Amino acid sequence: MLRLFVPLLAAAALLTGCLPQSKNPIAPPSQTFADRRLEGVWEQKADDGSRSYFHMARRIDRGTPWLDVADVSHRDENKGLGFDGYTALSAKIGNERFLSFKNSRLTGSPTPAGTFSFARYDFTWRGDLRIWLLSEDALAEAVRAGQLHGKVKGSGFSLDVKLTDSSARLAEFFSSPENVHHFFNDKPMVLRRVR
Repeated sequence: MLRLFVPLLAAAALLTGCLPQSKNPIAPPSQTFADRRLEGVWEQKADDGSRSYFHMARRIDRGTPWLDVADVSHRDENKGLGFDGYTALSAKIGNERFLSFKNSRLTGSPTPAGTFSFARYDFTWRGDLRIWLLSEDALAEAVRAGQLHGKVKGSGFSLDVKLTDSSARLAEFFSSPENVHHFFNDKPMVLRRVR
């Protein structure tokens, strides 16, 4: 399943779960923008001493500003490097900023097909990047209650949530501060800019 920043997930105690997926990004094109503050190289230090570096750069594809993310993980001794790639859209909904992201090979080719996962982000007073992932349990409850359209399969660690709502409906739903804090409620992952 699609995962964002695997080392960060470990820090957030999300190793065993999959992220919810959506057919559409969290906001329509009119609310997406190129957030230049995300561009650069960011470091995340795990509790076990391993480090990950996230190289982020903007790319324009048919007029849409995408953010390419290369995750290079320096694993424990004798395990070498790990690599993951993501392509993301930044969006502003109300006063909050979000990422809609998907796995990517980062080959410079057109944006990959596939489903999106969501994260909320902000910056601390000292410039650190904080990222909150969307809670799969809270989202499953919302889909089951009819608040959002989608499908829920399984339960517990085998939970699988796929949203089918339009970007406009998702943006409307997440324009509520109560929904934002309920659905993006885990401990944030913190990245420090190194370049």
